Amino acid sequence: MDFDGDGQADIISGSYGPGDLYLFKGRSDGTFDKPVTINYADGKPINVGYASAVFAADFEGKGVLDLAIGNIEGKMCIVQNEGTRAKPKFSRARGILVNGERAATIMKVDGDAGPTVADWDGDGKLDLIVGDGRGTVRFYRNLSGGRTPGFDAPRELIGKGSESATDGPQWGIRTKPCVADFNGDGKLDLLVGDFYSHRAQDLKHKEEAQTDVERLEREYKDAKNDLLAASKDNSMAQQDREKVRRHAMQLQALLKDARNRVGQADGRFEPHGNVWLFTRK
Repeated sequence: MDFDGDGQADIISGSYGPGDLYLFKGRSDGTFDKPVTINYADGKPINVGYASAVFAADFEGKGVLDLAIGNIEGKMCIVQNEGTRAKPKFSRARGILVNGERAATIMKVDGDAGPTVADWDGDGKLDLIVGDGRGTVRFYRNLSGGRTPGFDAPRELIGKGSESATDGPQWGIRTKPCVADFNGDGKLDLLVGDFYSHRAQDLKHKEEAQTDVERLEREYKDAKNDLLAASKDNSMAQQDREKVRRHAMQLQALLKDARNRVGQADGRFEPHGNVWLFTRK
């Protein structure tokens, strides 16, 4: 997106910790400058919490971009630009109202709020589409369309995801949606990034490690018997007795390592992320 209005495509991004926002300014050759923090008007970094996810949108249709930001707790905030596109002056973050009334609740989802902005229902107002920590994606209809928009109660677009891939294809958790007419049929579709993990097994290394465990268990048992016998043999020299003890300790360490290798080969959760396409009916 062209964040600063200079005709070049830029990238804006949140971050996990501490949650600052960053601008990667685009160059004419298609590359990007090093990131700089996006700040409030007073020069302090815009930060609404860990695992920030940000989307810039012109809610009023006057060429000035405000920021919709989610965080790890599932809270959604809006930061208004009181300046211009080229010289923004961002005011302090405020919670986003649901139902558009003064007594309405502040928008909050089930953790890891991931917002995007689009006119989902085609009424000319920019709506919010938000993913969450459980994998659900919800649509919040814009009720006002003004500079400080309020939104209707959410409607679920896709349901809860799966934390691990065990039952075939299924989107995961921590969903981050994007809206586009992906197939060119004139209807807005959902592209959804996710997180999930699966347990991976390395059977070859597990068999090798298990063989080592069985061998070392036998050797360590014999070494312990030798150590017990040495402790009772008053005729054995001290250095020979120490040699037997060191051998037993060495086998004990090797056995512990082999058992750890069995556990590692038996399976570790490996993280993955996919992008899913949900076409509009």
